[in-house]
Amino acid sequence: SAVGIAAGVNLEGVSVYDTADVLNDEKIKDAMAGIDFNEPTKVAVFSREGKNSDDINTETLTFARDAHPEWISQDPEDYGDYWADGYFIITLSGDGQIGTYFGEDRKVSTGQMESIHKAGYEDFNLSRWTDGVIAVGAKGAKIMNRPWYKNPALWITTGVAGGAAGVTGLVAFGIRASRRKEFAAHLDSG
Repeated sequence: SAVGIAAGVNLEGVSVYDTADVLNDEKIKDAMAGIDFNEPTKVAVFSREGKNSDDINTETLTFARDAHPEWISQDPEDYGDYWADGYFIITLSGDGQIGTYFGEDRKVSTGQMESIHKAGYEDFNLSRWTDGVIAVGAKGAKIMNRPWYKNPALWITTGVAGGAAGVTGLVAFGIRASRRKEFAAHLDSG
């Protein structure tokens, strides 16, 4: 990795296939080398010329089958229908159309995938293709196989539940104190 870039964790390699000639390969490799991945991951970046009307998913699969069969699961039970374990594939196509593909052991939800794509939108809108791919890679690394304790939803839910429990406890203490005073008043009058 370059001077000044922190060493990342769990990155098993970065391959850049810039068939559209729009990416800075070295910048992508240096940036990815500084990103922490939650589990060992191979990153493949593929840029292609095309139109937004192209089916980026089909185009990426065709490229993988023709040029990089290692991206596709070789397990006979998968029949070539799944991405290989350990892979995170980023495809840039046309005027900034982005596709992300994950090995079966790296899959994310549709909502998470949308947030990964959104990470690069601002750069893509400014035609900063390399920076957009790096942003997508960094966001994907943060989300893929994220340990449960790093999930922001957990901390939000825990905070809300903790706050609700605190309010409930204060209300219970208030009711008990009120009843104690009431009981003491009745005892005195008795």
